[in-house]
Amino acid sequence: LRSNRSGAFASLGRYADALADAEEAVALQPDWSKGYSRMAAALYGLGRYAESADTFQRGLQVDPSNAQMTQALQDVSAKLAAAQALHEAAAAGDAQAVGATLQSRVHPEGFVGPDG
Repeated sequence: LRSNRSGAFASLGRYADALADAEEAVALQPDWSKGYSRMAAALYGLGRYAESADTFQRGLQVDPSNAQMTQALQDVSAKLAAAQALHEAAAAGDAQAVGATLQSRVHPEGFVGPDG
């Protein structure tokens, strides 16, 4: 139930609600990869790419042959790299690179640098 509702919330763009339900689904069934997939998707929707990648990896520990989660991990890893590039461009004051990266729809808070 929590997993399905999490998916419904995510489809409505209600990622915080989706995350809450996905967290409950994982707590109730930590050996079910779908819960991790829902949680990672909600984190992704919130622009929390590093946490999303970590959660996809946790799901793949439960179900290593899950091709959909493997692809999603690759996609979020690419988004995380773009968010890191955005962070670095902003830190360097490179407005052109910041603009180009933002046009690729990277969430500005997707990467947290070493200084927090």
